[in-house]
Amino acid sequence: MTRIAAIAGVFVAMAVALSVASAGPAIAPPIQGDANCDSVVGPADALSVLDEMAGVPLPSGGCQAGTADTDCDGDQDGDDVLAILLFVAQQPAATAQSDGCAPIGSPIETTPTPSELSTPAPSFTTTPTASPLPTDSPSPTPTATATPGITPTPTATPVPTLGPCGTQTSSAAAERVPAGAPLQDNYTFKLLPATADIERLTSLATVPNEPGFALITTEDGQIFKICLTESGRDRVANFTGFVRDKNGTNDTDEGMTSLAFDPLNPSIVYIVYSYPKTGPYLTPDASPVSNTIRTRVSRFHIVNGAIDRNSEKVILEIYQPSSIHNVDGLVFGPDGMLYIGSGDGGEDRTKGQTLDDLWGAVLRIDVHSGNPYAIPTDNPFVDGTGGNADEIWAYGLRNPWRFTFDNGQMWLADVGSSTYEEVDIGEAGANYGWPVMEGYECFPGVAGTTITPGPTCNPAGYATPRAAYSHDTDGCAVMGGYVYRGSEMPELDGYYIYEDHCSGRI
Repeated sequence: MTRIAAIAGVFVAMAVALSVASAGPAIAPPIQGDANCDSVVGPADALSVLDEMAGVPLPSGGCQAGTADTDCDGDQDGDDVLAILLFVAQQPAATAQSDGCAPIGSPIETTPTPSELSTPAPSFTTTPTASPLPTDSPSPTPTATATPGITPTPTATPVPTLGPCGTQTSSAAAERVPAGAPLQDNYTFKLLPATADIERLTSLATVPNEPGFALITTEDGQIFKICLTESGRDRVANFTGFVRDKNGTNDTDEGMTSLAFDPLNPSIVYIVYSYPKTGPYLTPDASPVSNTIRTRVSRFHIVNGAIDRNSEKVILEIYQPSSIHNVDGLVFGPDGMLYIGSGDGGEDRTKGQTLDDLWGAVLRIDVHSGNPYAIPTDNPFVDGTGGNADEIWAYGLRNPWRFTFDNGQMWLADVGSSTYEEVDIGEAGANYGWPVMEGYECFPGVAGTTITPGPTCNPAGYATPRAAYSHDTDGCAVMGGYVYRGSEMPELDGYYIYEDHCSGRI
């Protein structure tokens, strides 16, 4: 069905040019594949089938007797959409998929009443146009270390197209538990077949306008397009050998850590990765030099189904003193701004409480304005209030590995140090307390180390965690999660579902 949705999207601009007249009874018999009863088989019929699959009823009576079964196989699904689109594209395979069914586009041998038919719609002539790319208009340069990249003409090599991503009937109905509070041990894990033999997955982003498909990133710098219900996958980018992943399978925050689609143009993605491949680490008091380790946030075009490496534009770079607590999370908010989770760098714990650098904070930037970006005017510390890093939206964080939005509210998971893991509600201007606080308690520091300059512990003024759990019982590193909104598991609707890296507990 998802491949079908992708093909259907190409025809949307054409489909909107179709109009249906109803000036009088039609004389033509119903046509196989004419799902919207306008006596013409075109992209609008494919969209009508998709609408009915989503619960929008088709016109009653007439050509398809109120159903979307265009291939007469007893159901209505993506195969019907594909049959219509193949017919529109004049493909020879545009025939019925079952015995006893007329080919798409041919008259159906019935005798409908005049009231059940519509007059033919005019032919469509509209040519679909691509969505414009974000432009880099002049804007004040933000106060951050940023390197504008060069965006040459995209020349990515086409990659094979995945087959239809099936909409298999879920067996979850048999596994549901009664409505109410979440229960333990009543759920079944199912492996995602498309991810078999892929190691060190770091993020997953669903593909806009292609239900059932997603892009996943790996720590070593590979990006795959996968089907969420079946085994198909294609590698759409390979940054291995370029992305720095010094410690390999050892736990670090290096490598390629996150990917997000541009909400204004699904042919653009933003990717977080570590660079360069070789070179010494920064010490906290050292000045950055060309070969020091840094985390990049870059913009890329998708061309012919592949991520074009040559189209990279570097949006932001943050220098890193160690291989842990780097930049990891990358999410577009409902406001269209790009939110970036930046760890404290792993060396100087006081960085969580500073407002003159980009460590230990959630950053918020406008990538659709400025060059390479602009500071949103409603950022809480804009114009240097309290410091010079106007990109900061919230701070006092140790390692905000992942955060997500639900109905406009951010849920933020901050990886703890020695005692507690915490989940926070994201709020503009909030201080989450690190390294003064860990969870609900004052942070004592790790044995043999001291906090310099050692802020006095006073819980007042710090944002309180929404949830916290102890290393003694439930794990050691919160990975974050999502608020579940769905009908397959109604007992979980509205709950934030998150996981711990060490225990595997969800």
